Amino acid sequence: MEEMTKQDQLIQLLKQKKFKGVLNFLKSLDKGERSTLSPYARKWYRKNTQWTNENGNWSRVGDWNQIQLMEVVLLACCSFTEFSKTNINRIAHNPYLEELLEWYCPGWLPEFITEHDGSGLTYEQFVEFIRKGWANAEEALIARLMFSSDIEVTEDDEVTVSIRNLTRFPETLQEHIWYLFQYESSINYSDRSIEVRASKTQETLNWKQTFKNLSEQGTLDRQRLLKESTLAFTRNFNKTLTGWFVDLLVYLEPSQEELLSLQTELNQSFYAPQTKPVNTVLKFYKKLVTVKGFQVESFLEGAALLIASETKSIVSSSLIILEKIAKKYPEYQKEICPLMAQVFMHQDEALQKKATKFILQYGDPQDEALQEILNQYYESLLFGSKEALQGYFQQEGLGETMAAPEEEAASETAPLLTKENAICLPETFEDLLFLTSQALDGNESYLIDVLPAALIRLQPEVSEETIGKWEPAFQRAYKTVMKGVSNRVSYLDEMLAYFWVDFGQLLVEKYPAATSFISKIHEKNQKKEEESVKEWSHYTLKLTGLAKWKKAYSDPICQVFQHLLLTALAKLKKGDSLPVLSTPTHAPAWLSPVALVQRLAQYQEAEASPDSLDFQLAISRTAFEQQEEALQLAEEKLDGEWLSLMRFLLKAEESPQGPFTQTPVWMSAGLRKAPEKVFAEFEAFPEQQIPRLFLTGNYPWKANLFKHPTKEYDAKKKKYIDRIRTYTVLEVDWKSVKTENRNWLDENQKWLNGFGKAELPNDSSKVFLYSNLQFNPEYFYYEVNDIPRFLSLVPFHLDPVLAPLIDKYMSRDFYSEEAKTCVLNLLKGFLEYSNEFSPLTGLCVAAAMLGGDKTLRAMAAEVWIQGVETQKVPSELMGEILGKLENKEFAPLKRFTDLLTDNLHQVSSVHNQALEQLLTAFLSELTEEPLKGLKKLLEQYVEVVASNQSTITHPVLIQRLDQWKQVSSLKKAVQAAEKYFA
Repeated sequence: MEEMTKQDQLIQLLKQKKFKGVLNFLKSLDKGERSTLSPYARKWYRKNTQWTNENGNWSRVGDWNQIQLMEVVLLACCSFTEFSKTNINRIAHNPYLEELLEWYCPGWLPEFITEHDGSGLTYEQFVEFIRKGWANAEEALIARLMFSSDIEVTEDDEVTVSIRNLTRFPETLQEHIWYLFQYESSINYSDRSIEVRASKTQETLNWKQTFKNLSEQGTLDRQRLLKESTLAFTRNFNKTLTGWFVDLLVYLEPSQEELLSLQTELNQSFYAPQTKPVNTVLKFYKKLVTVKGFQVESFLEGAALLIASETKSIVSSSLIILEKIAKKYPEYQKEICPLMAQVFMHQDEALQKKATKFILQYGDPQDEALQEILNQYYESLLFGSKEALQGYFQQEGLGETMAAPEEEAASETAPLLTKENAICLPETFEDLLFLTSQALDGNESYLIDVLPAALIRLQPEVSEETIGKWEPAFQRAYKTVMKGVSNRVSYLDEMLAYFWVDFGQLLVEKYPAATSFISKIHEKNQKKEEESVKEWSHYTLKLTGLAKWKKAYSDPICQVFQHLLLTALAKLKKGDSLPVLSTPTHAPAWLSPVALVQRLAQYQEAEASPDSLDFQLAISRTAFEQQEEALQLAEEKLDGEWLSLMRFLLKAEESPQGPFTQTPVWMSAGLRKAPEKVFAEFEAFPEQQIPRLFLTGNYPWKANLFKHPTKEYDAKKKKYIDRIRTYTVLEVDWKSVKTENRNWLDENQKWLNGFGKAELPNDSSKVFLYSNLQFNPEYFYYEVNDIPRFLSLVPFHLDPVLAPLIDKYMSRDFYSEEAKTCVLNLLKGFLEYSNEFSPLTGLCVAAAMLGGDKTLRAMAAEVWIQGVETQKVPSELMGEILGKLENKEFAPLKRFTDLLTDNLHQVSSVHNQALEQLLTAFLSELTEEPLKGLKKLLEQYVEVVASNQSTITHPVLIQRLDQWKQVSSLKKAVQAAEKYFA
């Protein structure tokens, strides 16, 4: 009988499910024998821990007890790297763990436990592990584990923690408990879910009460407890945890003497990233400021930081404290006046009034230093403060009443084609090498167009000597293809990687000797796929080529890029050096008309025809600059239909003249030239049958207010109560247009899309670009990172792409990261392309101004500012949209009023005039029923009108103001506005 191998012995012991037998077996092996057993043990574990579905029931392939036994075998046999690859993260619940470790503890276990956040150990287990040398005393980990010390579940499912557990180990109260104040943990959630119960009194306590009791008993040093609680304010904890420590300090009820002794630590809270610690400290200081021992000079040192805060309550509280200091300590009045001058950075009427009053009371108009500081803030002073402080402005022209601002010449529209944004195609193979790396990394949206064009152009530079330098690029491309899309890799990133893999196969055919590294990479990944197919029945093959690339659902807009890349591959396969027409010459996606004519001339000279879809995209990207030069070149180089096409495209008054052999190209030229115009010459085109809204994207929109009865839990009343939940949904009506034209779409789907759902057509001459800008954002996720590329298909008129995206991601307060990324990409596109504002562009910017993300609101403000400078934004239209949205309570009005103060007002006199137009239209759209926050908006409007020295003449607005005057809270603001009636 053959002797059993070590593997056979192990399997036999596993089947017996007895730990003693397994442990004795391991003890019988030396370290080398255990290491030899590791590969087999890992393979067994990987196979038996997979999930299987039998008749709808999911379970592990292997027996759970055997799996737990194998885990301790792996601990005894594996190195750190090998054990990490098993994906075992939690070892604490293994019933055999401690008995194994008593015999053998791998040297890497402490590091493993630290890396895996305790690996499931409780605080008590972790302390025991530290004492036995099985774990490192990592302070941050102790803090995270400690707050859940010895959680117990009673028979009635009550979760409790006994105070006695805190005294189980001497080091708990001597050392470990202070780590809770120094490292981030989840103790802030414990008060909600855990009751800390005294062992004898049965009194229910939470952690704050526990800290307080322990300090009162003398078990914890109260002074250190107060100090550590205060220092926790500035340890960069998350907002909720920081707030918990603030609440703890308040709960401990520090006396005046204790607060005075903590001033150094309390002053550090001025630098806290959250506002709650600062507000709390200032609340303490309002009472302390007149008490002997208050450190006035220390407070004044940090006062400038407090006054610069964006939080009004912090600035307001600071002013109160400064006023009290000035009254009690007159010697500091002169020093405080410059601090008060800094308040004028805030365009808030209440704050500026306080600062103005202080300076008028304690300031000296002859103080040159104070004059200099006030002059720095002159432009941000509100009208009332300017009038009151005229005596402090000695510079020529500053102290006088502002003359009506002259109409400043708005900036000329910045050219689209400049040296700064020119895209340079590579000239050498080294340049091409760098471009390849940039493109596969997805660094710029236009590189998906530029890389294929560069490969076609530099085909002669590719040789057996240079191909080897591309090995990292092929490694990267195969990795992308095999892993698929992710948060960092979009669908079009993946598509470009497929293109590069196919390009590699072309190189293998042409240069077999120099491309062995490509073949090895390909074969290696093919083997991985073969193994995956055997292991996973639903595995989808990756290495199928670009022609078979597809998403789980069909989006024609992605197939446009797929077709263009396949067209480039076909050129590379044939050795065709004729250029791709649509490759942009200037970022982000503009094409010089001169370059377009030059490229067409190459095709005409070669008696070849460019790809129809490529031709349409080139026209769509053509910038209307350098037309004269381009037309002159066209007259010299082109003839026939292409010459007629260029004349029509580039001459403003030129009408289309046939022959019209390429109707999709002519139709694209018409849309590029005048999207809303229907050319009579195109009447017989099949593309003319398409509903116009599909081509222009100028869909109607509306905001609907919904009210739903619901029940919400009232924590104070401890019961559910009836509530009316209201929310607003913004709808862009693009779906109904499809529904209304469903029969026509079904009949014409084949030629309308041209692509179908399976393979791309060999002949794309009938494929129409503008009917293939369709996509369904309902299934979007990773596609949001492709939005810049989608916009590049129609850079002159983005509406066809905007409508579905606004409808999905901006319909309500966009809070998901996916929605934020989408809106961010759209706003960046508006800034980059700098087009005339359409109603949908205005809607997108207005909705972003009201959105919940402050960064996006600021960027939306930048879009408006740039649009005013280039005279491309109709501010009155923006105001109307904002009014319509707020009429339906789309968002809290405070978001807009804050944005107005921080970003929109006092940009320039031209912007102030545009802002007045916007606000006039905004207020005129509102209903008689005042919105919450309307008073602030009216005050801001009056300030803008005053600074412009304008008058209020809009009849609807005057009527609305008269109605709002009947509301007591708005009466004062309306009376201020009435002063500016014509």
